[in-house]
Amino acid sequence: GSSSSSSAPPPPPPLSGSGVAAAAAVRQPAEVAAEADEDPWPEIRLSATPMGLADGRNRAAELQRRGDFDSVALLWDKLWYLSRRCAPPLAAEELRRLARERCEVLALLERWEFVERACGQALGEAALEDADSARVLLWRARARAERRGDLAGARADAEEARRRSKGCASGCGEELEEETEELEARLRELHEQQLEEARRCTEPLPSASASSAARASTVGRPAP
Repeated sequence: GSSSSSSAPPPPPPLSGSGVAAAAAVRQPAEVAAEADEDPWPEIRLSATPMGLADGRNRAAELQRRGDFDSVALLWDKLWYLSRRCAPPLAAEELRRLARERCEVLALLERWEFVERACGQALGEAALEDADSARVLLWRARARAERRGDLAGARADAEEARRRSKGCASGCGEELEEETEELEARLRELHEQQLEEARRCTEPLPSASASSAARASTVGRPAP
């Protein structure tokens, strides 16, 4: 009847097309939801309810299948925004699950700026269990290293993750230890890259006289 149609939320815009692409293009990662009170993607209309969050998860999965990873990251930011505004409030366990899933997806897609923010929010607001908080710390560590070259901050996160993983079950602790070792290997690679970059920046450029002498030494030589 008319009452049910008037109370139903308007249909959200399509997942693809110029509207979504334009919105994603305008809202670059550095500008997205830096403040908790700002809707990261107001053009996408979702309700702050468990049903709206489920709808958003499905949309994010579809965007991921299509390879539109920037929009995936943006939509997960919106899901987090909505999750903090559900009425009645979202159950603590559901909030933890959403926070962890958000971080995991963004880390998989290597959207490091989004990862670092998502992990910070999960650690600060979702009351994660030790195993989940350890994994989130490892993802944030990788984001810090990859995005900003902050190896000291990354190692601090990795050390805290190792401390928290000690209280986990044996199987979970072993998995976390393997993940920590993989992270540390990547940090060593990044450290070597930083050293190489520093060496290149400090190598003296050949002087003008040396270059002239090198050119002069080739004058008159027969072509090979």
